[in-house]
Amino acid sequence: FETKLTYPKAYITAVRYRTWLLNEIYSQLIKLKTDATFQDAKLFLYMIEGAIIQFISSDVAIERERVLECFLLGFG
Repeated sequence: FETKLTYPKAYITAVRYRTWLLNEIYSQLIKLKTDATFQDAKLFLYMIEGAIIQFISSDVAIERERVLECFLLGFG
């Protein structure tokens, strides 16, 4: 990664934050559904990241609620 080479401290902070966020997502999913897996948490995080990237890279606002609803319907 370019960021890793140019800003190593910022990169480490970002990696730690992402790890923390993934663990937090997993802890919430496991409360929602006891058989949730860490893979479910990763998928949810990827969806969040994708939605953010799509939101900031396009002129059309995405339907955030629809993205979440789609995940939860597949999860339930």
